[in-house]
Amino acid sequence: MTLPLRQKLILVITFGVAIFVIVVDLIRMAVLEHSAIIQLRLHHAASVGMVGDGRYPFTFMWSTAEVNMTLICACVPSLRPLAARFSPSLLRNPQGKSEIEQGTLEESQQAPSRSGAVAGEMMDAITLRVEAEAQVEQASRRGTGDPFQKEEEPPIINILNMRPASMLRLNKKESFPPNVLLTTLFFMWGFSYGLISVLNIRFGSLVQLNAWQLRGLHAAYYGGYMVGGILLGRIFLKKLGFAGTLIAGLYIYACGALLFWPSAVLGSLPTFIVSNVVAGSGLALLETTANLSMAICGPLEYSEIRLCVAQFFEGIGHVCGMQLAENGLFKNSKDATKVVNAQWTYLVIAFISVLLSVIFYYLPLPEAPNDDLRQLAAQRPENKAKIWSLQTCNITFGLGVWAMFLYFAGQEAHAVNLQDYVRFSDPNLSINPNNLGAIAYTVLTVGRLSTAFIVWRLLKPRWTLFVLYIGIIVFGTLCMHTTGLTAVVMAIMVYLFLGGIFPLVFAISVRGMAQHAKTAASLLAASVGGGAWSPFPQHAAALSHGQPWSYSVMIALWSAGAIFVLYLNFVPQAKRQVDPVQDDYIKEE
Repeated sequence: MTLPLRQKLILVITFGVAIFVIVVDLIRMAVLEHSAIIQLRLHHAASVGMVGDGRYPFTFMWSTAEVNMTLICACVPSLRPLAARFSPSLLRNPQGKSEIEQGTLEESQQAPSRSGAVAGEMMDAITLRVEAEAQVEQASRRGTGDPFQKEEEPPIINILNMRPASMLRLNKKESFPPNVLLTTLFFMWGFSYGLISVLNIRFGSLVQLNAWQLRGLHAAYYGGYMVGGILLGRIFLKKLGFAGTLIAGLYIYACGALLFWPSAVLGSLPTFIVSNVVAGSGLALLETTANLSMAICGPLEYSEIRLCVAQFFEGIGHVCGMQLAENGLFKNSKDATKVVNAQWTYLVIAFISVLLSVIFYYLPLPEAPNDDLRQLAAQRPENKAKIWSLQTCNITFGLGVWAMFLYFAGQEAHAVNLQDYVRFSDPNLSINPNNLGAIAYTVLTVGRLSTAFIVWRLLKPRWTLFVLYIGIIVFGTLCMHTTGLTAVVMAIMVYLFLGGIFPLVFAISVRGMAQHAKTAASLLAASVGGGAWSPFPQHAAALSHGQPWSYSVMIALWSAGAIFVLYLNFVPQAKRQVDPVQDDYIKEE
């Protein structure tokens, strides 16, 4: 920070007291919750009029401590002029001038002097900070090459007060550190979805939701992706840049995690739905930013490989989240206190999200200026080729959104229905149904890593995508015509081919989009919302015609999405546009 030392101490003390109030508040809630749970368990056995043990004094003690600490926090603004009156040396130097008036920020302009000796110093500090950031932004802003599409690049102010290199100008070695940092986000949202997927089922069983209502909870989460992608993704990327959008997504996701608290305590379905929508919206921003960053940060010939590896870590996080939820948080699905206790896990997730947002604020993350996006796209003439008077890259992107929407629709219909299908196919299966989802997602994670290896060593991305689509359609068809353990294996094998489709479709679709890449990424993230509606027609088909026949819904969705694959592999202009070329990045002259 650029504030003077004494004012830093004041801020640290002020926020330190506030943090202490938060800690006391959490302890108080924990004690109250513990007392309430014990009271519920002993309600029928306890004699009327019995107070019980000595847990109540601790509850009132922490409540009193919280009230007093809150009053102290509220008095901080009034304590400042009091301190200035009795100990002016704390706020002013011996010469009688404040440190701000002396101009400790050498690279910033002095704020206009205000009347009053002490009353406006903190506001001056904030003003100087804003002016300093504005100067750094002005000094580092680069001009755009297109006068008709001139856009201001988002400011980047980090702990080093430096603007890092554009991600489109990084070679393999230089792009490694930011990609590793972004991979932590993939693991985090995979872990969170692993928790949410199990929690939705447990929450539904406790409040006795039927199959349609459970699918409604699932739709709320994926509906949040559409809200975040369409309404927020493009605007945030254009105005805030990659780092700012990551921070916004993390904060929105933290709000969704905190909203779980009242829904767990009250058993409120509407609150739980809102929690899922908000969490999905935050993760949509993370998907938009992190997937696009991973695709274009470094040479583009490795885009698909980088994204497959990052999605592999997302799968690891998903499996870890599911195992923690199944074997730790919700081991006894009939115990309501397990869902109540899960609120502490979501509180930790919220704090981790805030911590990550602080890290991304202070680290010099690379950006992708619009002029660099245009320059990179202009390096390949294939991006300007046309099919029926339409640019090839625009057709590729449009069909990519179509394929992504239908891909996720089929995947989530398959995932939500998996346990019902397995119970129908092999009622005597020895595998615990609660662990079946973890096994399936492990296979999907292996499929992502296998796809990365195939693209790296064996096949071009478009041919690999062709093979994956053949795999999911063939094994989905086999699910309709097999029974017993064979049917279970066929359903699991679908996951092996599903794993690599998302990263390949995303990376291929944003190729050549130039300054529209950010808009493209937000729409691709919104198309993940296809998973919101598809479980409903699949369940209706299962009720009317049986579980095996319901797979015709997934096969129809994936077959319709395969139009994108046929276009990539049999239209000459598309083949030339999406095939990777060596050293496809902006080289410094």
